[in-house]
Amino acid sequence: MVTSQILGRAAAPGTAVGPVFLIEEVSVEKTEAGTPEQEKQQLREALDSAVARLETLAASVGDDLADQVEIFEAQSMFIQDPELVESAEGHIDAGGTATSAISDALDELGAALSALEDDYLSARAGDIADIKQLVVGILSGAEDQIPDHPSILVATDVTPTQTVSIPRERILGIVCSRGSELSHAAILARTLGIPAVVAATGITEQVETGMTVAVDGDEGMVEVAPGAEAFAVYEARGLAAEKERERLSQLVDLPAETKDGRRVTLAANINTPDAINEAIEAGAHGSGLVRTEFLFQDRQQPPSADEQADAYR
Repeated sequence: MVTSQILGRAAAPGTAVGPVFLIEEVSVEKTEAGTPEQEKQQLREALDSAVARLETLAASVGDDLADQVEIFEAQSMFIQDPELVESAEGHIDAGGTATSAISDALDELGAALSALEDDYLSARAGDIADIKQLVVGILSGAEDQIPDHPSILVATDVTPTQTVSIPRERILGIVCSRGSELSHAAILARTLGIPAVVAATGITEQVETGMTVAVDGDEGMVEVAPGAEAFAVYEARGLAAEKERERLSQLVDLPAETKDGRRVTLAANINTPDAINEAIEAGAHGSGLVRTEFLFQDRQQPPSADEQADAYR
């Protein structure tokens, strides 16, 4: 196998080497549509099942992912949006099946979000892709794609529902052919300490399940079929990084002071709720900057004054 390198964008630091587990996108098969009433009933049942699945995932996350519950809550709101349901039913009335109708409706919503100039909001198109995979998978009877051993997950976009559904110990690294550092896959990878690279164009066409790849989440590089020398380098870097994390963890409780004994305040920039726990674990004494817009994102109504006060506490 010829070694090749694909340059993407660094999404979560660290290195990993291991076998690929290629997550295939659930496709929309062309089938004969039933009556509009039958298709709409199938659609409603699938949407209800999707909401129930998201509620189950939200209830199953551990303390390290508690902040990510908001992802599933936001996706549940998308699914229950009357305008989305109305759009899908309109496609059914035009002759589509429940599967093709919700696929088309979500594609239209995703395209609208992708076109936005705001990086954060355009990244939410990934949520729509996740919802599409979930609902279309339910309608088509597709099984969950979960590796049975530790692997590098490779996909067009590794979605939040996929990431949380797969046992943490089976995820060595994450590589997406699309996405950005603001995508939920990237956020989850950083929260879980999993090396990740996004925007690795063409990666899904170049690999298949079982192939070996090396992921460099610091440089945004993916090496397909690394040779023995490269394999050893990546493995050594991974071990060195683990030792460095262990060394630094021993320093967390020490006072922050200069060599001449002057005490300093160690403050963190808080961009998302995820960063709070990371800052505490790193020994921060407080926050130097808090990005408050996260309270207004991924929701249809602005937060109340009490909600904002609780968040700032």
